Amino acid sequence: MKSKLNRHKVIFKPSNKEIYTEDNETLLELARLLDLKIDSACGGMGSCGKCVVNIRGKGKVLACQYHPDSDLVVELPIRESLGKGKFAFSKFLQDIKQIEPFTKKIYLELEPPTLQDNEDDLSRLKRFLKEKQGIDAHISFKVLRKLPAVLRKSNWKVTVTVASGAKNEIIEVEPGKVEQNFGLAIDIGTTTVAVALVDLLTGKVIDSETDYNKQIPLGEDVLSRINYAQNGGLEELNKKVIETINPLILTILQRTGFDKREVSSAVVAGNTVMTHLFLKLDPEYIRIEPYIPIANHLPSISASDVGLQMDDYAKIHCVPGVSSYVGGDVVADIIASGMNKKQKLCLLIDLGTNGEIVLGNKDWMLSCSCSAGPAFEGIGIEKGMRAVDGAIESLTISDTKIKYKLIGGETAKGICGSGMIDLLAELLKEKIIDRAGEFNSENELVKVEAGTKKFVITKDVWVNDSDVKNIIRTKAAIFAGCRTLLASVDKTFEDVDEIFIAGGLGNYLDVEKAVQIGLLPDVSRKKFKFIGNGALAGAHAILLSKEKRDESINISKKMAYLELSTENKFMDEFTSALFIPHTNLDLFPSVRKD
Repeated sequence: MKSKLNRHKVIFKPSNKEIYTEDNETLLELARLLDLKIDSACGGMGSCGKCVVNIRGKGKVLACQYHPDSDLVVELPIRESLGKGKFAFSKFLQDIKQIEPFTKKIYLELEPPTLQDNEDDLSRLKRFLKEKQGIDAHISFKVLRKLPAVLRKSNWKVTVTVASGAKNEIIEVEPGKVEQNFGLAIDIGTTTVAVALVDLLTGKVIDSETDYNKQIPLGEDVLSRINYAQNGGLEELNKKVIETINPLILTILQRTGFDKREVSSAVVAGNTVMTHLFLKLDPEYIRIEPYIPIANHLPSISASDVGLQMDDYAKIHCVPGVSSYVGGDVVADIIASGMNKKQKLCLLIDLGTNGEIVLGNKDWMLSCSCSAGPAFEGIGIEKGMRAVDGAIESLTISDTKIKYKLIGGETAKGICGSGMIDLLAELLKEKIIDRAGEFNSENELVKVEAGTKKFVITKDVWVNDSDVKNIIRTKAAIFAGCRTLLASVDKTFEDVDEIFIAGGLGNYLDVEKAVQIGLLPDVSRKKFKFIGNGALAGAHAILLSKEKRDESINISKKMAYLELSTENKFMDEFTSALFIPHTNLDLFPSVRKD
Protein backbone atom coordinates (compact mmCIF):
# COMPACT_ATOMS: atom_id res chain seq x y z
CA MET A 1 0.00 0.00 0.00
CA LYS A 2 1.22 3.49 -0.87
CA SER A 3 2.04 5.87 1.97
CA LYS A 4 -0.51 8.58 2.85
CA LEU A 5 1.76 10.38 5.34
CA ASN A 6 3.15 13.13 3.11
CA ARG A 7 0.14 15.17 2.01
CA HIS A 8 0.71 18.12 -0.28
CA LYS A 9 -1.65 20.91 -1.29
CA VAL A 10 -2.13 21.46 -5.03
CA ILE A 11 -3.92 24.54 -6.39
CA PHE A 12 -5.04 24.50 -10.02
CA LYS A 13 -5.25 27.78 -11.93
CA PRO A 14 -7.27 29.50 -13.34
CA SER A 15 -10.14 27.72 -11.51
CA ASN A 16 -8.46 28.10 -8.08
CA LYS A 17 -9.66 24.61 -7.19
CA GLU A 18 -7.46 22.93 -4.62
CA ILE A 19 -6.87 19.40 -3.40
CA TYR A 20 -4.54 17.51 -1.08
CA THR A 21 -2.62 14.46 -2.25
CA GLU A 22 -3.69 11.30 -0.49
CA ASP A 23 -2.11 8.32 -2.23
CA ASN A 24 0.82 9.49 -4.37
CA GLU A 25 -1.49 10.55 -7.21
CA THR A 26 -0.23 12.21 -10.37
CA LEU A 27 -1.29 15.75 -11.28
CA LEU A 28 -3.52 14.26 -14.00
CA GLU A 29 -5.31 12.06 -11.46
CA LEU A 30 -5.75 15.00 -9.06
CA ALA A 31 -7.15 17.21 -11.83
CA ARG A 32 -9.68 14.54 -12.77
CA LEU A 33 -10.81 14.25 -9.16
CA LEU A 34 -11.68 17.96 -9.40
CA ASP A 35 -13.31 17.51 -12.83
CA LEU A 36 -10.67 19.69 -14.49
CA LYS A 37 -9.75 19.16 -18.12
CA ILE A 38 -6.24 18.10 -19.09
CA ASP A 39 -5.78 16.49 -22.50
CA SER A 40 -4.18 13.06 -22.40
CA ALA A 41 -4.35 11.46 -25.82
CA CYS A 42 -2.62 8.26 -24.63
CA GLY A 43 -4.91 7.87 -21.63
CA GLY A 44 -2.20 8.78 -19.08
CA MET A 45 0.49 6.38 -20.33
CA GLY A 46 3.11 9.12 -20.73
CA SER A 47 3.61 8.64 -24.47
CA CYS A 48 1.64 11.44 -26.19
CA GLY A 49 3.01 14.56 -24.49
CA LYS A 50 -0.40 16.27 -24.59
CA CYS A 51 -0.87 16.73 -20.83
CA VAL A 52 1.76 19.42 -20.38
CA VAL A 53 1.01 21.82 -17.50
CA ASN A 54 3.05 24.59 -15.93
CA ILE A 55 4.08 24.41 -12.28
CA ARG A 56 4.85 27.85 -10.90
CA GLY A 57 8.51 28.04 -9.96
CA LYS A 58 9.36 24.71 -11.59
CA GLY A 59 8.29 24.91 -15.21
CA LYS A 60 6.45 22.54 -17.54
CA VAL A 61 5.86 18.87 -16.73
CA LEU A 62 3.73 15.99 -17.98
CA ALA A 63 0.73 15.89 -15.65
CA CYS A 64 0.33 12.13 -16.03
CA GLN A 65 3.90 11.46 -14.86
CA TYR A 66 4.41 14.08 -12.16
CA HIS A 67 3.80 13.13 -8.51
CA PRO A 68 3.73 16.23 -6.27
CA ASP A 69 6.47 16.20 -3.63
CA SER A 70 5.58 19.62 -2.18
CA ASP A 71 2.77 22.19 -2.21
CA LEU A 72 2.21 23.37 -5.79
CA VAL A 73 0.39 25.89 -7.94
CA VAL A 74 -0.42 24.35 -11.33
CA GLU A 75 -1.51 26.37 -14.38
CA LEU A 76 -3.82 24.57 -16.79
CA PRO A 77 -4.52 25.50 -20.43
CA ILE A 78 -7.98 26.92 -21.09
CA ARG A 79 -10.39 25.22 -23.52
CA GLU A 80 -13.49 27.14 -24.55
CA SER A 81 -16.95 25.74 -25.15
CA LEU A 82 -17.96 25.48 -28.80
CA GLY A 83 -21.36 27.11 -28.36
CA LYS A 84 -24.34 27.11 -30.67
CA GLY A 85 -24.09 24.72 -33.60
CA LYS A 86 -24.53 25.69 -37.22
CA PHE A 87 -26.01 22.82 -39.18
CA ALA A 88 -28.04 22.51 -42.37
CA PHE A 89 -31.08 20.26 -41.98
CA SER A 90 -33.71 21.68 -44.33
CA LYS A 91 -32.29 20.12 -47.49
CA PHE A 92 -32.64 16.64 -45.98
CA LEU A 93 -36.29 17.10 -44.97
CA GLN A 94 -37.43 17.10 -48.59
CA ASP A 95 -36.49 13.41 -48.86
CA ILE A 96 -38.85 12.47 -46.02
CA LYS A 97 -42.18 11.55 -47.64
CA GLN A 98 -44.13 11.24 -44.41
CA ILE A 99 -43.30 12.26 -40.85
CA GLU A 100 -43.59 9.15 -38.68
CA PRO A 101 -41.51 10.02 -35.62
CA PHE A 102 -39.81 7.48 -33.40
CA THR A 103 -42.26 8.47 -30.67
CA LYS A 104 -45.69 9.94 -31.31
CA LYS A 105 -48.37 11.32 -28.99
CA ILE A 106 -51.93 10.17 -29.68
CA TYR A 107 -55.03 11.67 -28.07
CA LEU A 108 -57.74 9.16 -27.21
CA GLU A 109 -61.23 9.53 -25.76
CA LEU A 110 -62.11 6.17 -24.25
CA GLU A 111 -65.55 4.98 -23.29
CA PRO A 112 -65.60 4.37 -19.53
CA PRO A 113 -66.35 0.84 -18.31
CA THR A 114 -69.75 -0.24 -17.06
CA LEU A 115 -71.17 -3.35 -15.42
CA GLN A 116 -72.05 -4.52 -18.90
CA ASP A 117 -68.72 -3.41 -20.47
CA ASN A 118 -66.23 -4.58 -17.86
CA GLU A 119 -63.11 -4.89 -20.01
CA ASP A 120 -59.87 -4.30 -18.05
CA ASP A 121 -58.14 -0.91 -18.30
CA LEU A 122 -55.17 -2.07 -20.37
CA SER A 123 -57.25 -4.03 -22.88
CA ARG A 124 -59.58 -1.04 -23.24
CA LEU A 125 -56.67 1.30 -23.92
CA LYS A 126 -55.08 -1.06 -26.42
CA ARG A 127 -58.41 -1.64 -28.16
CA PHE A 128 -59.06 2.08 -28.65
CA LEU A 129 -55.49 2.58 -29.84
CA LYS A 130 -55.97 -0.17 -32.40
CA GLU A 131 -59.41 1.04 -33.52
CA LYS A 132 -58.53 4.74 -33.81
CA GLN A 133 -54.91 4.54 -35.02
CA GLY A 134 -54.38 0.99 -36.24
CA ILE A 135 -51.56 0.51 -33.73
CA ASP A 136 -50.88 -2.67 -31.77
CA ALA A 137 -48.70 -1.98 -28.75
CA HIS A 138 -47.59 -3.45 -25.45
CA ILE A 139 -47.14 -1.28 -22.36
CA SER A 140 -44.21 -0.66 -20.05
CA PHE A 141 -44.73 -1.91 -16.49
CA LYS A 142 -44.01 1.56 -15.10
CA VAL A 143 -46.90 3.04 -17.09
CA LEU A 144 -49.16 0.11 -16.26
CA ARG A 145 -48.83 0.88 -12.56
CA LYS A 146 -50.23 4.40 -12.93
CA LEU A 147 -52.71 3.67 -15.72
CA PRO A 148 -55.90 3.28 -13.56
CA ALA A 149 -55.41 6.59 -11.75
CA VAL A 150 -54.62 8.56 -14.94
CA LEU A 151 -57.63 7.17 -16.80
CA ARG A 152 -60.08 8.02 -14.06
CA LYS A 153 -58.67 11.42 -13.11
CA SER A 154 -58.78 12.49 -16.76
CA ASN A 155 -62.34 11.21 -17.28
CA TRP A 156 -60.95 8.66 -19.75
CA LYS A 157 -59.46 11.32 -22.04
CA VAL A 158 -55.72 10.72 -22.34
CA THR A 159 -52.67 11.26 -24.52
CA VAL A 160 -50.73 8.08 -25.18
CA THR A 161 -47.04 8.20 -26.17
CA VAL A 162 -46.06 5.27 -28.39
CA ALA A 163 -42.50 4.34 -29.31
CA SER A 164 -42.19 2.56 -32.65
CA GLY A 165 -40.10 -0.52 -33.22
CA ALA A 166 -40.34 -4.22 -33.97
CA LYS A 167 -42.91 -4.11 -31.17
CA ASN A 168 -44.64 -0.80 -30.51
CA GLU A 169 -44.55 0.22 -26.86
CA ILE A 170 -46.79 2.53 -24.83
CA ILE A 171 -44.21 4.48 -22.83
CA GLU A 172 -46.44 7.16 -21.29
CA VAL A 173 -50.09 7.97 -20.63
CA GLU A 174 -50.93 11.58 -19.73
CA PRO A 175 -54.24 13.16 -18.76
CA GLY A 176 -56.00 15.30 -21.35
CA LYS A 177 -54.74 16.41 -24.73
CA VAL A 178 -50.98 17.05 -25.01
CA GLU A 179 -50.08 18.97 -28.16
CA GLN A 180 -46.32 19.39 -28.03
CA ASN A 181 -43.88 16.58 -28.74
CA PHE A 182 -40.13 16.99 -29.17
CA GLY A 183 -37.21 14.74 -29.90
CA LEU A 184 -33.42 15.01 -29.92
CA ALA A 185 -30.94 14.19 -32.67
CA ILE A 186 -27.57 13.51 -31.05
CA ASP A 187 -24.19 13.04 -32.73
CA ILE A 188 -21.59 11.63 -30.31
CA GLY A 189 -18.28 12.23 -32.01
CA THR A 190 -14.88 11.24 -30.70
CA THR A 191 -13.93 14.92 -30.56
CA THR A 192 -17.23 16.81 -30.54
CA VAL A 193 -20.82 16.19 -29.55
CA ALA A 194 -23.79 17.89 -31.21
CA VAL A 195 -27.44 17.98 -30.11
CA ALA A 196 -30.48 19.27 -32.00
CA LEU A 197 -34.00 19.75 -30.62
CA VAL A 198 -36.63 18.68 -33.15
CA ASP A 199 -40.37 19.36 -33.33
CA LEU A 200 -41.77 15.90 -33.99
CA LEU A 201 -44.99 17.32 -35.44
CA THR A 202 -43.39 19.49 -38.15
CA GLY A 203 -39.96 17.90 -38.41
CA LYS A 204 -38.21 21.22 -38.03
CA VAL A 205 -35.07 21.74 -35.95
CA ILE A 206 -35.81 24.29 -33.26
CA ASP A 207 -32.29 24.78 -31.91
CA SER A 208 -28.91 23.06 -31.71
CA GLU A 209 -25.77 23.12 -29.61
CA THR A 210 -22.31 21.58 -29.77
CA ASP A 211 -19.26 21.15 -27.56
CA TYR A 212 -16.06 19.17 -27.19
CA ASN A 213 -16.46 15.63 -25.90
CA LYS A 214 -15.44 15.64 -22.23
CA GLN A 215 -13.80 12.26 -22.77
CA ILE A 216 -10.90 13.90 -24.64
CA PRO A 217 -8.67 14.31 -21.55
CA LEU A 218 -8.98 10.55 -21.01
CA GLY A 219 -7.84 9.72 -24.54
CA GLU A 220 -7.71 11.58 -27.84
CA ASP A 221 -8.82 8.69 -30.05
CA VAL A 222 -10.96 5.59 -29.72
CA LEU A 223 -8.04 3.22 -29.11
CA SER A 224 -6.72 5.24 -26.17
CA ARG A 225 -10.22 5.37 -24.70
CA ILE A 226 -10.60 1.61 -25.03
CA ASN A 227 -7.28 1.32 -23.22
CA TYR A 228 -8.52 3.67 -20.51
CA ALA A 229 -11.71 1.64 -20.14
CA GLN A 230 -9.67 -1.56 -19.79
CA ASN A 231 -7.76 0.04 -16.93
CA GLY A 232 -10.88 0.58 -14.86
CA GLY A 233 -12.10 3.75 -16.56
CA LEU A 234 -15.30 2.55 -18.26
CA GLU A 235 -17.61 4.17 -15.72
CA GLU A 236 -15.69 7.46 -15.89
CA LEU A 237 -15.78 7.50 -19.70
CA ASN A 238 -19.52 6.89 -19.59
CA LYS A 239 -19.95 9.66 -17.03
CA LYS A 240 -17.97 12.12 -19.15
CA VAL A 241 -20.03 11.64 -22.30
CA ILE A 242 -23.30 12.00 -20.35
CA GLU A 243 -21.83 15.13 -18.76
CA THR A 244 -21.18 16.42 -22.28
CA ILE A 245 -24.66 15.74 -23.63
CA ASN A 246 -26.76 16.89 -20.67
CA PRO A 247 -25.51 20.51 -20.55
CA LEU A 248 -26.17 20.79 -24.29
CA ILE A 249 -29.75 19.59 -23.80
CA LEU A 250 -30.31 21.91 -20.84
CA THR A 251 -28.84 24.90 -22.70
CA ILE A 252 -31.22 24.31 -25.61
CA LEU A 253 -34.23 23.85 -23.33
CA GLN A 254 -33.41 26.97 -21.33
CA ARG A 255 -32.92 28.98 -24.51
CA THR A 256 -36.18 27.79 -26.08
CA GLY A 257 -38.29 27.71 -22.91
CA PHE A 258 -39.40 24.09 -23.28
CA ASP A 259 -39.43 21.49 -20.51
CA LYS A 260 -37.51 18.22 -20.56
CA ARG A 261 -40.79 16.39 -19.90
CA GLU A 262 -41.88 17.43 -23.41
CA VAL A 263 -38.97 15.51 -24.97
CA SER A 264 -40.13 11.97 -25.67
CA SER A 265 -37.30 10.48 -27.72
CA ALA A 266 -33.75 10.73 -29.00
CA VAL A 267 -31.81 9.17 -31.84
CA VAL A 268 -28.09 8.81 -31.19
CA ALA A 269 -25.48 8.46 -33.95
CA GLY A 270 -21.94 7.61 -32.93
CA ASN A 271 -19.06 5.41 -33.94
CA THR A 272 -19.03 1.95 -32.43
CA VAL A 273 -16.71 2.81 -29.53
CA MET A 274 -18.58 6.02 -28.65
CA THR A 275 -21.88 4.14 -28.68
CA HIS A 276 -20.46 1.45 -26.39
CA LEU A 277 -19.18 4.09 -23.96
CA PHE A 278 -22.48 5.98 -24.09
CA LEU A 279 -24.28 2.80 -23.02
CA LYS A 280 -21.49 1.75 -20.61
CA LEU A 281 -20.76 -1.37 -22.62
CA ASP A 282 -17.22 -2.76 -22.37
CA PRO A 283 -15.38 -1.99 -25.66
CA GLU A 284 -12.39 -4.24 -24.86
CA TYR A 285 -12.74 -6.69 -27.74
CA ILE A 286 -13.14 -3.97 -30.36
CA ARG A 287 -9.37 -3.45 -30.41
CA ILE A 288 -8.36 -7.11 -30.18
CA GLU A 289 -8.27 -9.24 -33.35
CA PRO A 290 -10.74 -10.19 -34.84
CA TYR A 291 -12.14 -6.82 -33.60
CA ILE A 292 -15.67 -7.68 -32.42
CA PRO A 293 -18.13 -5.24 -30.78
CA ILE A 294 -20.74 -6.41 -28.27
CA ALA A 295 -23.51 -5.52 -30.73
CA ASN A 296 -24.06 -3.48 -33.86
CA HIS A 297 -27.85 -3.47 -33.49
CA LEU A 298 -28.79 -2.28 -30.02
CA PRO A 299 -32.17 -2.34 -28.30
CA SER A 300 -33.92 0.93 -27.56
CA ILE A 301 -33.51 2.09 -23.97
CA SER A 302 -35.17 4.58 -21.65
CA ALA A 303 -33.59 7.93 -20.83
CA SER A 304 -33.47 6.88 -17.19
CA ASP A 305 -31.16 3.96 -18.14
CA VAL A 306 -28.35 6.36 -19.03
CA GLY A 307 -29.35 9.50 -17.13
CA LEU A 308 -30.06 11.90 -19.99
CA GLN A 309 -31.93 15.13 -19.22
CA MET A 310 -35.21 14.02 -20.74
CA ASP A 311 -38.35 12.66 -19.18
CA ASP A 312 -37.53 9.27 -17.63
CA TYR A 313 -40.01 7.49 -19.93
CA ALA A 314 -38.38 8.94 -23.10
CA LYS A 315 -36.94 6.38 -25.50
CA ILE A 316 -33.44 6.43 -26.97
CA HIS A 317 -32.60 4.70 -30.23
CA CYS A 318 -28.98 4.19 -31.31
CA VAL A 319 -28.41 4.12 -35.07
CA PRO A 320 -27.15 0.61 -35.95
CA GLY A 321 -23.48 0.18 -36.83
CA VAL A 322 -21.54 -2.06 -39.17
CA SER A 323 -18.34 -3.15 -37.44
CA SER A 324 -15.87 -2.22 -34.72
CA TYR A 325 -14.71 0.91 -36.54
CA VAL A 326 -17.67 1.81 -38.76
CA GLY A 327 -20.62 2.76 -36.58
CA GLY A 328 -24.02 4.37 -36.60
CA ASP A 329 -22.55 7.77 -37.44
CA VAL A 330 -21.50 6.48 -40.86
CA VAL A 331 -24.89 4.85 -41.44
CA ALA A 332 -26.44 8.23 -40.59
CA ASP A 333 -24.03 9.90 -43.06
CA ILE A 334 -25.29 7.56 -45.77
CA ILE A 335 -28.93 8.36 -44.94
CA ALA A 336 -28.10 12.08 -45.21
CA SER A 337 -26.27 11.65 -48.53
CA GLY A 338 -28.88 9.37 -50.10
CA MET A 339 -26.15 7.27 -51.72
CA ASN A 340 -28.00 4.12 -50.64
CA LYS A 341 -30.68 4.99 -53.24
CA LYS A 342 -28.37 5.85 -56.13
CA GLN A 343 -27.49 3.72 -59.13
CA LYS A 344 -24.27 5.67 -59.66
CA LEU A 345 -21.06 4.66 -57.93
CA CYS A 346 -20.57 6.93 -54.92
CA LEU A 347 -17.78 7.57 -52.44
CA LEU A 348 -18.50 9.02 -49.01
CA ILE A 349 -15.67 10.50 -46.93
CA ASP A 350 -16.29 11.50 -43.32
CA LEU A 351 -13.53 13.94 -42.38
CA GLY A 352 -13.76 13.20 -38.67
CA THR A 353 -11.33 11.78 -36.16
CA ASN A 354 -11.71 8.22 -37.45
CA GLY A 355 -11.78 9.00 -41.17
CA GLU A 356 -14.53 6.61 -42.26
CA ILE A 357 -14.97 5.97 -45.99
CA VAL A 358 -17.78 4.19 -47.85
CA LEU A 359 -17.85 3.10 -51.50
CA GLY A 360 -20.94 1.82 -53.28
CA ASN A 361 -24.53 2.50 -54.30
CA LYS A 362 -28.03 1.08 -53.78
CA ASP A 363 -26.88 -2.45 -54.59
CA TRP A 364 -23.68 -2.80 -52.53
CA MET A 365 -21.46 -0.91 -50.08
CA LEU A 366 -17.93 -1.38 -48.79
CA SER A 367 -16.50 0.63 -45.91
CA CYS A 368 -13.29 1.21 -43.98
CA SER A 369 -11.88 3.42 -41.22
CA CYS A 370 -8.41 4.94 -41.40
CA SER A 371 -7.78 6.63 -38.00
CA ALA A 372 -7.13 10.05 -39.46
CA GLY A 373 -6.90 11.75 -36.07
CA PRO A 374 -8.63 14.88 -34.80
CA ALA A 375 -6.35 17.52 -36.36
CA PHE A 376 -9.09 18.94 -38.59
CA GLU A 377 -11.31 19.24 -35.50
CA GLY A 378 -8.71 21.39 -33.74
CA ILE A 379 -7.18 18.76 -31.45
CA GLY A 380 -3.42 18.21 -31.56
CA ILE A 381 -2.87 21.58 -33.28
CA GLU A 382 -1.46 24.22 -30.92
CA LYS A 383 -3.89 26.93 -32.04
CA GLY A 384 -6.44 24.60 -33.60
CA MET A 385 -10.17 24.86 -32.94
CA ARG A 386 -13.50 23.78 -34.38
CA ALA A 387 -15.34 25.77 -37.05
CA VAL A 388 -17.01 28.19 -34.62
CA ASP A 389 -16.92 31.93 -33.99
CA GLY A 390 -13.35 33.23 -33.90
CA ALA A 391 -11.89 30.49 -36.10
CA ILE A 392 -9.89 31.32 -39.23
CA GLU A 393 -11.80 29.45 -41.93
CA SER A 394 -9.86 30.52 -45.04
CA LEU A 395 -6.52 32.13 -45.75
CA THR A 396 -4.29 33.40 -48.55
CA ILE A 397 -0.64 34.44 -48.61
CA SER A 398 0.87 36.74 -51.23
CA ASP A 399 4.52 37.65 -50.74
CA THR A 400 4.51 38.72 -47.11
CA LYS A 401 0.83 39.67 -46.90
CA ILE A 402 -1.57 37.37 -45.08
CA LYS A 403 -5.32 37.67 -45.55
CA TYR A 404 -7.80 35.54 -43.68
CA LYS A 405 -11.54 35.19 -43.14
CA LEU A 406 -13.10 34.55 -39.73
CA ILE A 407 -16.22 32.63 -38.79
CA GLY A 408 -18.12 35.30 -36.87
CA GLY A 409 -16.45 37.58 -34.35
CA GLU A 410 -13.79 40.19 -34.94
CA THR A 411 -10.73 38.61 -33.32
CA ALA A 412 -8.98 35.44 -34.46
CA LYS A 413 -8.87 32.87 -31.66
CA GLY A 414 -7.50 29.94 -33.63
CA ILE A 415 -7.63 28.09 -36.92
CA CYS A 416 -10.14 25.40 -37.92
CA GLY A 417 -9.81 22.51 -40.37
CA SER A 418 -10.68 24.42 -43.56
CA GLY A 419 -8.20 27.13 -42.57
CA MET A 420 -5.51 24.51 -41.99
CA ILE A 421 -6.05 23.11 -45.48
CA ASP A 422 -5.84 26.58 -47.02
CA LEU A 423 -2.75 27.36 -44.98
CA LEU A 424 -0.92 24.21 -46.03
CA ALA A 425 -1.66 24.91 -49.71
CA GLU A 426 -0.57 28.55 -49.39
CA LEU A 427 2.62 27.71 -47.48
CA LEU A 428 3.64 25.32 -50.24
CA LYS A 429 2.71 27.79 -52.99
CA GLU A 430 4.87 30.49 -51.39
CA LYS A 431 7.70 27.97 -50.77
CA ILE A 432 7.50 28.58 -47.03
CA ILE A 433 7.39 24.80 -46.64
CA ASP A 434 8.62 22.09 -49.00
CA ARG A 435 6.60 19.09 -50.20
CA ALA A 436 7.60 17.15 -47.09
CA GLY A 437 6.22 19.92 -44.87
CA GLU A 438 9.59 21.25 -43.68
CA PHE A 439 9.75 25.00 -42.98
CA ASN A 440 12.16 27.16 -44.94
CA SER A 441 14.12 28.83 -42.12
CA GLU A 442 15.34 31.57 -44.44
CA ASN A 443 11.83 32.83 -45.16
CA GLU A 444 11.14 36.03 -43.22
CA LEU A 445 7.67 34.82 -42.21
CA VAL A 446 9.10 31.79 -40.39
CA LYS A 447 9.97 32.40 -36.75
CA VAL A 448 12.17 30.16 -34.61
CA GLU A 449 11.47 30.04 -30.88
CA ALA A 450 13.16 27.58 -28.52
CA GLY A 451 14.08 25.37 -31.45
CA THR A 452 10.51 25.31 -32.80
CA LYS A 453 9.73 26.78 -36.20
CA LYS A 454 6.38 28.49 -36.61
CA PHE A 455 4.43 30.54 -39.11
CA VAL A 456 2.65 33.41 -37.35
CA ILE A 457 -0.76 34.45 -38.73
CA THR A 458 -1.70 36.87 -35.94
CA LYS A 459 -0.21 37.60 -32.55
CA ASP A 460 -2.53 34.95 -31.10
CA VAL A 461 -2.63 32.37 -33.91
CA TRP A 462 0.17 30.39 -35.52
CA VAL A 463 1.13 26.92 -36.71
CA ASN A 464 4.39 25.22 -35.83
CA ASP A 465 6.36 22.51 -37.57
CA SER A 466 4.72 19.68 -35.62
CA ASP A 467 1.28 21.10 -36.51
CA VAL A 468 2.14 20.93 -40.20
CA LYS A 469 3.31 17.33 -39.89
CA ASN A 470 0.11 16.45 -38.05
CA ILE A 471 -2.05 17.96 -40.79
CA ILE A 472 -0.07 16.08 -43.45
CA ARG A 473 -0.51 12.77 -41.61
CA THR A 474 -4.25 13.39 -41.38
CA LYS A 475 -4.71 14.15 -45.06
CA ALA A 476 -2.44 11.21 -45.96
CA ALA A 477 -4.58 8.76 -43.95
CA ILE A 478 -7.77 9.92 -45.66
CA PHE A 479 -6.35 9.74 -49.18
CA ALA A 480 -4.65 6.40 -48.54
CA GLY A 481 -7.87 4.95 -47.15
CA CYS A 482 -9.77 6.01 -50.27
CA ARG A 483 -7.15 4.56 -52.61
CA THR A 484 -7.01 1.27 -50.72
CA LEU A 485 -10.79 0.90 -50.64
CA LEU A 486 -11.09 1.61 -54.35
CA ALA A 487 -8.25 -0.75 -55.26
CA SER A 488 -9.90 -3.58 -53.31
CA VAL A 489 -12.70 -3.64 -55.92
CA ASP A 490 -10.47 -2.69 -58.89
CA LYS A 491 -11.77 0.87 -59.09
CA THR A 492 -10.13 4.29 -59.28
CA PHE A 493 -11.33 7.80 -58.47
CA GLU A 494 -12.24 8.23 -62.13
CA ASP A 495 -14.81 5.45 -61.81
CA VAL A 496 -16.67 7.32 -59.06
CA ASP A 497 -19.61 9.48 -60.12
CA GLU A 498 -20.26 11.37 -56.86
CA ILE A 499 -18.06 12.07 -53.84
CA PHE A 500 -19.85 13.06 -50.64
CA ILE A 501 -17.88 14.98 -48.00
CA ALA A 502 -19.26 14.66 -44.47
CA GLY A 503 -18.19 16.41 -41.27
CA GLY A 504 -18.36 19.98 -40.03
CA LEU A 505 -15.23 20.78 -42.04
CA GLY A 506 -17.17 20.30 -45.27
CA ASN A 507 -19.23 23.45 -44.67
CA TYR A 508 -16.19 25.66 -45.28
CA LEU A 509 -13.85 23.47 -47.34
CA ASP A 510 -12.18 24.91 -50.45
CA VAL A 511 -12.04 21.95 -52.85
CA GLU A 512 -9.18 23.41 -54.88
CA LYS A 513 -7.00 23.80 -51.81
CA ALA A 514 -7.96 20.32 -50.60
CA VAL A 515 -6.85 18.88 -53.94
CA GLN A 516 -3.64 20.93 -53.88
CA ILE A 517 -2.54 19.37 -50.59
CA GLY A 518 -3.59 15.84 -51.61
CA LEU A 519 -6.56 15.43 -49.28
CA LEU A 520 -9.12 15.02 -52.08
CA PRO A 521 -8.55 13.44 -55.50
CA ASP A 522 -7.84 15.51 -58.59
CA VAL A 523 -11.08 14.77 -60.45
CA SER A 524 -13.90 16.87 -61.87
CA ARG A 525 -14.97 19.31 -59.15
CA LYS A 526 -18.60 18.67 -60.09
CA LYS A 527 -18.35 15.27 -58.41
CA PHE A 528 -17.99 16.75 -54.93
CA LYS A 529 -21.10 17.16 -52.75
CA PHE A 530 -20.99 18.54 -49.20
CA ILE A 531 -23.41 17.30 -46.56
CA GLY A 532 -21.91 18.94 -43.45
CA ASN A 533 -22.56 17.02 -40.23
CA GLY A 534 -24.16 14.04 -41.92
CA ALA A 535 -24.29 12.06 -38.67
CA LEU A 536 -26.52 14.68 -37.04
CA ALA A 537 -28.61 15.19 -40.19
CA GLY A 538 -29.04 11.42 -40.55
CA ALA A 539 -30.04 11.08 -36.89
CA HIS A 540 -32.58 13.86 -37.51
CA ALA A 541 -34.05 11.96 -40.46
CA ILE A 542 -34.16 8.65 -38.57
CA LEU A 543 -35.89 10.37 -35.65
CA LEU A 544 -38.65 11.59 -37.97
CA SER A 545 -39.14 8.79 -40.47
CA LYS A 546 -39.94 5.08 -40.19
CA GLU A 547 -38.71 4.72 -43.75
CA LYS A 548 -35.30 6.12 -42.74
CA ARG A 549 -35.19 3.89 -39.66
CA ASP A 550 -35.79 0.87 -41.90
CA GLU A 551 -33.17 2.13 -44.37
CA SER A 552 -30.60 2.45 -41.59
CA ILE A 553 -31.12 -1.18 -40.60
CA ASN A 554 -30.82 -2.37 -44.20
CA ILE A 555 -27.66 -0.31 -44.77
CA SER A 556 -25.95 -1.67 -41.67
CA LYS A 557 -26.80 -5.26 -42.61
CA LYS A 558 -25.66 -5.15 -46.22
CA MET A 559 -22.50 -3.03 -45.85
CA ALA A 560 -19.21 -4.96 -45.95
CA TYR A 561 -16.13 -3.79 -44.03
CA LEU A 562 -12.47 -3.75 -45.07
CA GLU A 563 -10.02 -3.91 -42.16
CA LEU A 564 -7.14 -1.62 -43.18
CA SER A 565 -4.85 -2.77 -40.36
CA THR A 566 -4.41 -6.07 -42.22
CA GLU A 567 -3.94 -4.42 -45.62
CA ASN A 568 -0.28 -3.94 -46.57
CA LYS A 569 -1.41 -1.70 -49.42
CA PHE A 570 -2.76 0.85 -46.96
CA MET A 571 0.64 1.43 -45.33
CA ASP A 572 2.25 1.76 -48.76
CA GLU A 573 -0.41 4.26 -49.80
CA PHE A 574 -0.09 6.16 -46.52
CA THR A 575 3.68 6.50 -46.86
CA SER A 576 3.30 7.73 -50.44
CA ALA A 577 0.77 10.34 -49.34
CA LEU A 578 3.07 11.89 -46.71
CA PHE A 579 4.11 14.51 -49.26
CA ILE A 580 2.19 17.45 -50.67
CA PRO A 581 0.17 16.56 -52.63
CA HIS A 582 1.68 13.06 -53.09
CA THR A 583 4.91 11.33 -54.09
CA ASN A 584 3.25 10.46 -57.40
CA LEU A 585 2.40 13.79 -59.01
CA ASP A 586 0.73 11.97 -61.91
CA LEU A 587 -2.24 11.52 -59.57
CA PHE A 588 -2.61 15.32 -59.42
CA PRO A 589 -2.27 16.63 -62.99
CA SER A 590 -3.87 20.01 -62.24
CA VAL A 591 -1.47 20.58 -59.34
CA ARG A 592 1.52 19.46 -61.36
CA LYS A 593 0.68 22.05 -64.03
CA ASP A 594 0.75 24.78 -61.40
